[in-house]
Amino acid sequence: PLVFFINRILHNLEEKQRQVTEAKFIGEQNLLRERLRVSQQLHDDIGGTLSGVNMYSYMAESLFEQNEKDKVRESLHVIQRGTGEVVDKLKDLVWSVKQESDSVDTMLERIEQYGMEICKARDIHFEMKVGNVKEYESFPGEYRYKLYLLIKEAINNAVKHSGASTVTLTFSIVNRVLMICIEDDGIGLDMNNVGKGNGISNMYRTAEQMNATFNINSEKGTLLEIKISIDG
Repeated sequence: PLVFFINRILHNLEEKQRQVTEAKFIGEQNLLRERLRVSQQLHDDIGGTLSGVNMYSYMAESLFEQNEKDKVRESLHVIQRGTGEVVDKLKDLVWSVKQESDSVDTMLERIEQYGMEICKARDIHFEMKVGNVKEYESFPGEYRYKLYLLIKEAINNAVKHSGASTVTLTFSIVNRVLMICIEDDGIGLDMNNVGKGNGISNMYRTAEQMNATFNINSEKGTLLEIKISIDG
């Protein structure tokens, strides 16, 4: 019995060591994936915008030497918009890094704030409808940032291209499926060219990364529907 007891203890210790080693490996892999994601985001989004800002700064300097005041002013406006975009993207990226421990209602608050601000600038009425926030708490954390970017892209697209007077964003849950609808009363889309511009291809790609379905209906205005399992 004593030998059996000692062997049992040794076995438990070995199993515990194996679990610790496995958890450490998984943690290192998760950290590596997070670093790669952040570096990719910095390169694709922020790096591209900064390259444009840098180019226009050289252009403004050249135009200034040529006394082209109006063109210098235009270049400075582009630089101002570009730096503003970088600040916004950095804020989103910082939030995404800590969003695993963030709550769903924080994500919803950020979406609503963005929608209100960008629509107000174009004199467009924005409305967001959400049910009981607690219903969304089991939504996979790794998808929150992607969903946030997708919805931002959809709202931005509606504001810039639809000519709408109203944009409505609705969240609902049916049979453990999260359904998001972004609807506007604008001019609609040319369905023959959907995916060829206006950020649509980006939205399809982001939805695919979340294993979500993404549909567009443009019979009257434009309705974008996103469906994703709330259990991942």
